[in-house]
Amino acid sequence: MISLDTHITKMDNFWNESPFPHAYIKDFWDTDVAENLHNELPLPDSDKWNGYYNNQIEYKKTLNIWDNFDTKIYQAFTYLCSQKFTDWLSNILNIPNLIPDVGLHGGGLHYYPRGGKLNPHIDYAHHPKLSLRRKINLLVYLNKDWKKSHGGQLGLWSEDQVKQFNPPEKLIDPEFNNCIIFENTDKSYHGLVTSAAVGRYSMAMYYLIDDCSETEHKKARFLPTQAQKDNPEVKKLIEQRKTQRIVTMHNKILRDE
Repeated sequence: MISLDTHITKMDNFWNESPFPHAYIKDFWDTDVAENLHNELPLPDSDKWNGYYNNQIEYKKTLNIWDNFDTKIYQAFTYLCSQKFTDWLSNILNIPNLIPDVGLHGGGLHYYPRGGKLNPHIDYAHHPKLSLRRKINLLVYLNKDWKKSHGGQLGLWSEDQVKQFNPPEKLIDPEFNNCIIFENTDKSYHGLVTSAAVGRYSMAMYYLIDDCSETEHKKARFLPTQAQKDNPEVKKLIEQRKTQRIVTMHNKILRDE
């Protein structure tokens, strides 16, 4: 499914990349696998989506129910959870005993409709059900014929950059079958730089460690954009997001507009 040997050199500089450790891998899945995954993506108005977010800091749909995945997508997530792939990732990053989050908490398939958004944020530090630390994020993009004019690029910021509303240090294009792997820390700020002009798909997988540290925040921590910095509604929303997900009723986010 993945030609792991061909990706080894692409991970060489992982720990030295800025603004935080990461690697960008083109042609992540074998070609036929990537095509099959694309062909099985749920349509925007599919009833398979089980997470809906439509507010000023995030606008997207998510799917993390295993039984709602079609065959090839189910097999792909099974592979990302496998001992073979987890050991490869653990060894190449020198992080002993990585644990895949088979429950896909916050992971699975993500879809950003036209106008989709995701403010700069850091992800949860500890899994809310397993009390393990989230260590590595893996995202694979499944957008064919993506152009820069379509927007929806992933930005990577340092803490200083993002809090001063500066542009991100790195821009990651969500091109078909390309993957970003990065370390999850309290300084790994990322988000969509511009809203998506067309629908944008990705698959997300997270890896955990048991580091015996005290449990920290169990929810993502968002920041306002420069245009939102004095908006009291956004500030209230961000405070609320620290303790709970802000989901939206299904019928309010069906249209891909």
